[in-house]
Amino acid sequence: MSDTIEWSRYNNTLVDRGDLDRFYPARSVPQKQPKRARLWLADGSCIRKRAERTNHVWSYDFVSERTHNGRSFRILNIVDEYTRECLASFVASVVAPI
Repeated sequence: MSDTIEWSRYNNTLVDRGDLDRFYPARSVPQKQPKRARLWLADGSCIRKRAERTNHVWSYDFVSERTHNGRSFRILNIVDEYTRECLASFVASVVAPI
């Protein structure tokens, strides 16, 4: 018999070795898991993920401004990268740390 086909002792039929490995994974050789992609570069900057569809990648940005009388406020903008649509804007005069 060839090494890709084995005789099945359960129902007396010829079975492909790939089918046996799929149905009985304990007898197959363990596979290495693929390495995950890095999220950061060595210089501390982030690797950006390209948006492939709506709601796939969002970005956020804080904007600081001052009013005409000198009071400062901050705006948090959340943007969908695919549609370039602003999903939310939050305005606060004081942003409390977490």
